[in-house]
Amino acid sequence: MRRFRRYLPLEQAEGFQIRHDRKMVRILFLVVLLTVVSGDAYPEKAIKYAPDKNFDEIKSLHFIVKFEKSPGMELLAEDVMEISEQAYSKVGWDLDHQVKTVSTVIIYSSIKQFKDVTSSADWAGGYFDGRIHLPISGKFNREKLRKFIFHEYTHLVSQEIVRGNCPFWLFEGVADCEAENWDSEKERILLYAAQNNFLFPLSELEKGFSHVSKGKAKLCYNQSYSATTYLIKKIGFWGLKDFFRDLGKGIPFDRILKKMAGVDMDEFEREWKSSLLK
Repeated sequence: MRRFRRYLPLEQAEGFQIRHDRKMVRILFLVVLLTVVSGDAYPEKAIKYAPDKNFDEIKSLHFIVKFEKSPGMELLAEDVMEISEQAYSKVGWDLDHQVKTVSTVIIYSSIKQFKDVTSSADWAGGYFDGRIHLPISGKFNREKLRKFIFHEYTHLVSQEIVRGNCPFWLFEGVADCEAENWDSEKERILLYAAQNNFLFPLSELEKGFSHVSKGKAKLCYNQSYSATTYLIKKIGFWGLKDFFRDLGKGIPFDRILKKMAGVDMDEFEREWKSSLLK
């Protein structure tokens, strides 16, 4: 079974500030690692060591949040716990799948530690390999934190459903849809690329983006979101659930696409690109 390894662009993890009801929390460097212990979703070992020794922790029905004993970290952990539970409910409902094991969120205070643990791309600000690794640097707000957690938790849920049988662009696109991670700047970048024939073929986005530069990675994510939303327009969000379930049964993507959308991959891509220019 193919395991997904995915990255979140680093600039998405910079320049935010969390405001807690009781006081402002400022964190210079942290990494949120969401780990699910599940037979089917558990990946090949990616962690080289266990840096969470002697961490404090808080627990809920579905999550354990571990954090370092430093000022502000417990308040941050409470925010992470609250948003994680929201993601559990919404993403589980949307994709019709509830994770049955307790997930662990570990908050670190060093971005270097994130790189050491994941061996991720230089531009990466997040990483998923069955676990979620998420660094957040500087100032950030609660809405940005929500997007990060929803995005990464969607990967966790999706992986349990599709079992590695999913084009990477769709895997990423669904996560950005759940995180509502879209804005006018991303739309302008995508339109410019479409108008100037800079779009990557979707076939090049099937295996991942870790090999591309930071600038190209932005376009890869924008294309993934756009192509995914176009697919959802054709088959409906309930259709996406059926699509994912069929992928989890090992049915080839192209066969499901033809059955549910009435087009093959070449036709789908032509239609999607044309829609960008209308």
